[in-house]
Amino acid sequence: MKSGPAYKNTKGFVLQGVTRRDIAFAKDYAKRHNVHRVFKTADELIASSDIDACISQRLQIAIWRWR
Repeated sequence: MKSGPAYKNTKGFVLQGVTRRDIAFAKDYAKRHNVHRVFKTADELIASSDIDACISQRLQIAIWRWR
């Protein structure tokens, strides 16, 4: 996720977690950018009750879940 560091500078934005098809890359990214949660799958991330939005860099789409 190339824009993760930039998002951290956005007021009110909190990067809650990351996921990738290769979990080792996700863990590496999380470690380098101080992200505390790594999800094994996109479905796991989307199903998380404390996640408000998911952004797919690969597909360039955003999926919003409104409560």
